[in-house]
Amino acid sequence: MASQIKCITKPNAHSSHEAITHVGGARSNGGYFYITRTECANDIRTNRESYFVQVGNDKVDVIAYEKGGVWYIKTKPDSTLRDNLLSLPPC
Repeated sequence: MASQIKCITKPNAHSSHEAITHVGGARSNGGYFYITRTECANDIRTNRESYFVQVGNDKVDVIAYEKGGVWYIKTKPDSTLRDNLLSLPPC
């Protein structure tokens, strides 16, 4: 089962130009996590763990992508134009 990301950390929480540095949330086994964006991306890329964000009644999967040699995370496209990760509260 997938782990739910419930919060994010950015250097400046109000900046739309800075990347997420850490994510936190609940593991499927009931435990909690707070990991770096890179750890999260590596989990996804190696199929070690999958992640999702709860948006209303919907679960939106988190995916990893590479840009300029750096790995980032974002949610799969859904009915909103915005990345659902950026709507989460700060950790």
